[in-house]
Amino acid sequence: MPVKTACRSKKNITFEHQSTLATQDIAVVPANTSTVIDITQAQQTRLLCVLIVLDAVVSFRSVPRILELFHSQTSLELPWTPHFTSVINWSLRVGLGLLRQNAPFPRFSAVVLI
Repeated sequence: MPVKTACRSKKNITFEHQSTLATQDIAVVPANTSTVIDITQAQQTRLLCVLIVLDAVVSFRSVPRILELFHSQTSLELPWTPHFTSVINWSLRVGLGLLRQNAPFPRFSAVVLI
């Protein structure tokens, strides 16, 4: 139902403005059910993403786009496309794992100096 209101500006000119309050029907959509992804497929997707970054030397933001391109142009079946921040986290974990696997150099080792 439109409501007429009178508005005045600084020059004392009166004009009418119609405002309507429209009620919108809110559709209740059932929540998407999460699909369970096989752990080996998830590991393969993570490995592929990290290898694309490390071996192909591309940016983190381009990895989801590259995966979508692979999916559209090849028969690669990926259950999901990860967000680029996930690829950043996985790459950081790989780097941290590489740093931690090296044992610290012993300070006083049996070194003979000649």
